[in-house]
Amino acid sequence: MKIQPIINIKHSIPFKSNMDEDTHVFGFDDEISKSRRNFIREHYNQYLMPNYEIYEANGRLEKYKLKNLIENLIGRKTIHQATNSDSNASSYMSIFDLPMHNIKHIEGTNSYRGSSIIDNLNILPALKRNNIKRIVDLVGYDSLKEACRKNDIEYLEYKVDSNIWDNDAFKSKKNIIENENSIYQNIFGIGAEAPEDVIKKALLLWKDNKQKFIEKFIPFIKTMQKDNVYIGCEFGTYKTDNALLLNYFFNSKTKTNHNGITLFNKISLTEEIENLYYNLTPENKKLLEWDNNFDKQFIPKLNKLKKSLKIG
Repeated sequence: MKIQPIINIKHSIPFKSNMDEDTHVFGFDDEISKSRRNFIREHYNQYLMPNYEIYEANGRLEKYKLKNLIENLIGRKTIHQATNSDSNASSYMSIFDLPMHNIKHIEGTNSYRGSSIIDNLNILPALKRNNIKRIVDLVGYDSLKEACRKNDIEYLEYKVDSNIWDNDAFKSKKNIIENENSIYQNIFGIGAEAPEDVIKKALLLWKDNKQKFIEKFIPFIKTMQKDNVYIGCEFGTYKTDNALLLNYFFNSKTKTNHNGITLFNKISLTEEIENLYYNLTPENKKLLEWDNNFDKQFIPKLNKLKKSLKIG
């Protein structure tokens, strides 16, 4: 059987055409053609989703069963194994044995980073045995907050998103004015400036937004200063990196070299970190327990790191 396309009427073959009848045939539905198509389809499926046959064999699974299947395939301890081996998770000898992803020790501290434990709340006692006294939740899970309360573990919600650097706390007064003028230039042409009342309104909003950010930022840094923290987002990656970058620069008590800088967030060093520094008031710095030496060394430390990373 021939497999032919539907040809646009404008470009269809004339009735008296001497073209071969197979000119517009895509292929033939014989066994050889079928096997070739299946081979191409199989290859493409493997490219798009390696090991996809596992999912086909198991069909649609419940979230719990699918998670256990994946954990088994990558060789990690499953939730089922964890809860069945010991209801109190006492079999865990190390924090690295716990069923979370991307667990890493934060150098120079007694704290760790990794994925959220929201799907493994039963291991909170094991975290306590590993000297974890507080959880910093970068997502904001109510059930995690309640579980921490029941296990007598200090809990802090500090939501961090991937576009955290767009927050007004990382912008300067100059940035705000330039942005408003840019909007008016796009409308009225080069040289146009935003009216004074528009600039004034934008600056008032900027001050309000940056203060709201700083009010949540200070408790985060103070929690990290206490140490013995487990900090994490959904996967323990980008959001956690962003939070630890802030901790590295603004925590006067930290001794870690773990700066959280990655290819994805190092752009924040161009001016965002510096802007947040200048947006802090003397009262803010006092709450963060900065001394004069730490304050004086902030910008030189930032510039040294920018130079080493060839930024700016």
